[in-house]
Amino acid sequence: MVTTSDGGSAALSLSSQPSAAASESCAGVGWLVKFDAFGNPQWQELVGCFHLPGGSYSYGVSLQQTADGGYVIGGGTIGCGSDTVCPLLGGTQCGLVERLDATGRLLWARVYSSGAARTSINQIRQTSDGGFVAVGSEVNSSANTGAVNALVLKLDSQGNVEW
Repeated sequence: MVTTSDGGSAALSLSSQPSAAASESCAGVGWLVKFDAFGNPQWQELVGCFHLPGGSYSYGVSLQQTADGGYVIGGGTIGCGSDTVCPLLGGTQCGLVERLDATGRLLWARVYSSGAARTSINQIRQTSDGGFVAVGSEVNSSANTGAVNALVLKLDSQGNVEW
């Protein structure tokens, strides 16, 4: 939950939706609710990846209101990506960043993979240049060590990796 510039707040939680196949379990998505200063809901949006097969999910763990009154969410996903980054049914967890406008409408979403078995974004913040810095972790299970490494990404205002 974050305090918003208008004196209200916004809350992010995990929700679920039916999966693409009726016989499969639900897929996880995020639920973002904007409240006014008195705690009355103003709007709500499901965020994340939709119509995924059972066992797939997306989640948000970091929420910040941006300078323009919109929002940025950082988290992770399994099954929400492209053929090359976080492929559907690939079993690889990737980092996920979503950018929303002030009414909760999606502006863009990007997935990030470090090449490890699991990549996640644990915290995201807007930078003074309008971009973002995202920190998280990666787990490389191929080394059979289960070692967790730090991950730091600098993104531009459209979510493209600068470094």
